[in-house]
Amino acid sequence: YDTTLQAGNLTNLGTINISTNVGFDGGGTFTNSGTIIESGGAIVVGGLDSQDQTTFINQTGALFLIEGDFGVVDFNFQATELQNNGIIRKIAGTGTSSLQFGHFDDYGTIDAETGTIALAGFRVGLGGPLNQPSQPSFIAAAGATIDLSGIDGDYFPFGGWTGWLTG
Repeated sequence: YDTTLQAGNLTNLGTINISTNVGFDGGGTFTNSGTIIESGGAIVVGGLDSQDQTTFINQTGALFLIEGDFGVVDFNFQATELQNNGIIRKIAGTGTSSLQFGHFDDYGTIDAETGTIALAGFRVGLGGPLNQPSQPSFIAAAGATIDLSGIDGDYFPFGGWTGWLTG
């Protein structure tokens, strides 16, 4: 990685531009309450120890903006979690931006304006806990795609969503 956050917590209240490879490992929570712009490189979460819980929280009102064919890769695919309460939007690049987490809970919006956003996870909750359901929003502009085929999970409160959503 070009930059690594290890075993700590980070909260973004403003704007962070990620233009190179970044690693988050060793446990901890990265909370986005503002705007994250991924304009280059990969974001790698999780470390060598599968017990290191690394969590990325995209708060209500927050924006995670993908400006190219970049994404987030889970190194150990078990102990990492993405909680999306805000907006994840891809605005550039005609290829695929993958969001891979061991646990992926989507209460917010996934918006592909161009290219493909591919979701992958071991346990995926689309819409929140059964006792607090909220319909997630998927938006795929004309020619864009949201790919759900990488979801291995078994928790779909609104029915078994699999496959592709194409605009």
